[in-house]
Amino acid sequence: MIRSKTPKDEEISEENLIGKSIVDPSGHIIGKCAGVFEDEKKKLRLKIAIKTELESDFVVEETIPVQLIKNIGEVILLKRAYEIQPIAIEDIVTFELSDEVVDSLVFEKLDETKEAALEDIQNVSEMKEISEKVEKKDKTKSQTVQFNELFQAILEEEDSQIRNVRIVEIVKKITENKRFMKKAIALLITNMTEADLNTRTLTATIFNHISEKDPHILIPYFREGLESVYNEPSKDIEQLITSYLTRTATNANSSILKVNFQSFFDKLVIKRKIYKNITRNRIHNLNLKVFVNNFYVQDILIYYYLKRIIEKKEDAEEFANLLKDYNAIIIAYSLINAFDQTDWKIFLDSPISGKTFEKPFIESIKKILEQFNDGNIKEISDTVDPKLGYQFSNHLIQKMVKLKINDVLAQVSILPLDLLSSFFNDDDNRIIQIIFELINKQEIKAQIQFIDGKTFIAPRDK
Repeated sequence: MIRSKTPKDEEISEENLIGKSIVDPSGHIIGKCAGVFEDEKKKLRLKIAIKTELESDFVVEETIPVQLIKNIGEVILLKRAYEIQPIAIEDIVTFELSDEVVDSLVFEKLDETKEAALEDIQNVSEMKEISEKVEKKDKTKSQTVQFNELFQAILEEEDSQIRNVRIVEIVKKITENKRFMKKAIALLITNMTEADLNTRTLTATIFNHISEKDPHILIPYFREGLESVYNEPSKDIEQLITSYLTRTATNANSSILKVNFQSFFDKLVIKRKIYKNITRNRIHNLNLKVFVNNFYVQDILIYYYLKRIIEKKEDAEEFANLLKDYNAIIIAYSLINAFDQTDWKIFLDSPISGKTFEKPFIESIKKILEQFNDGNIKEISDTVDPKLGYQFSNHLIQKMVKLKINDVLAQVSILPLDLLSSFFNDDDNRIIQIIFELINKQEIKAQIQFIDGKTFIAPRDK
């Protein structure tokens, strides 16, 4: 075993020590080194900057003699325990760090002196382990302190009216101050699942207020909200979380797709790689509530359900039963949007589909598929618009026109535009407008040509 070395004089310098955490043998963080100085007896001592209850760095009056240092590396390891008394909030103003010290704490110097010091550490792996332990403890403590600073007064308020006023005030600050918003929401998110009942209730209540004022703020944190509602044991809190998630998903519309739901639901619902303790049925029922008005996410979920049935997986019947809870129109949309006609037939003719779905349900799906195949734009619009909205019907119509044009142009070299528009049951002007839009977006390999005053469509030159 290598004998522990006493720090050399050249190691005891501000360049080598400032900004490093001071740690005792048990891994407890004392503070950070804020400077090195000589006392009245010409002995070197360390200035200490500690975290206050306001989560700021302040230099305390207490100092540490360098004789207590055991090793200097990524952290300053002491020979024995050393405790600094906490600073009272009213005393904080008297211990502010100088600009030079702040700069040193922020910009840690990685120079040759530090590298040399690392070589003198008795056990580098042990030091790293202590450093990681300290960092984890410090982070947890930091989050707790910050959360208490912002929300403890609300939690402890017994008067419901005053409590509600304080909630409204902090929600106003969150929605109007972007910097504060990020800090506050991050702290609230960390307390969504592991905190006590009162804290989780407060968090869900605040998120509800935020969703009423500006639900788009919560989109980046939507997945965390879903995870918390799946895991929430309290029915009251579950209802609060579901309420704000539903409002956010409804208002977000297609913006909700910024969240990577495909990968998340694949792992959660299909492959069951995450949250295995939560039943698929519970996840499904909560998703029905949260995404009741968001057809973009419904389409993603239905795609996975349909895929299990079409691929004849062992759990196909289970997913068919889940699929019953969705509307026939969105199921037909998903079939057209993500599968080909061979897959449509597999789904419709599947014994599981025949066993699971009522005949009128299947007939409704078939009717929309037939409207699509027949190029019946008007009926597609009349069926899909009222339920899903214009964006969804227009998407199907554009896909219908695109497939038809590609099919026709594969067989002929040129075609009058008015003849092409007659293939679809709708207003000619609308069809022509859709065709021009698809050409401009280069979603079809076609071009417009004018011959003798007439408009033609032809394959685009490569």
